[in-house]
Amino acid sequence: DGRVVGHELLARIRRGGRVVPAGDFVPALAATGLLRELDRWMIAEAIRRMSPTGSAVPLMPWVNVCMATFTDPGFVALIDEQAARRGIDPSGLVIELIETDPVVDLASAVAASDALHARGILLALDDFGTGASGPEHLRDLGIDWLKIDGSFVSRAIESPVDRAIVAGTVAIADAMGIPVVAEWVEDVATQDLMRALGVDAVQGVLTGAPEPLEV
Repeated sequence: DGRVVGHELLARIRRGGRVVPAGDFVPALAATGLLRELDRWMIAEAIRRMSPTGSAVPLMPWVNVCMATFTDPGFVALIDEQAARRGIDPSGLVIELIETDPVVDLASAVAASDALHARGILLALDDFGTGASGPEHLRDLGIDWLKIDGSFVSRAIESPVDRAIVAGTVAIADAMGIPVVAEWVEDVATQDLMRALGVDAVQGVLTGAPEPLEV
């Protein structure tokens, strides 16, 4: 219906006049064990921007975290600490779990999910259909939003297979009562198709191009 329901906060590196995409540096951070440090910094930034005294982002910020960060025993405590420091309620936050990461410790993931939900924080499963997670994780982790990977969305008009993948994902989510976001929606035709297939929200340059925020 045209309403904006959130803003995703993403980390990018500037090298000269070029913006380095996440795919060019996140794997290196993961391989060296530094990805959790970036995740923690991003969470702190998101909460800071929710603060009335900070550079507030309208509505709820969405932030990616890897599964290792999510299942870290200190993750929920970090959110509590940052929220207390800013004197705010973190319930507008949405944590996006990177779908390419396998859920190695399901018990810890479920515990983190329960703790975050108790604080009013929502969970989204990112890039669904391309990685290690499956429908069971939607059920076990209490996922609140499902994001369909843009590689399926961007080809859905021309490809019956990709269109069927989107439709099938929507059917699974509908059965679980989970709203669906289609990524990489860059034109009106794709947006119209996503609406026809029952997608609830879209993300991409059609609705809002990425813009830098002052750090």
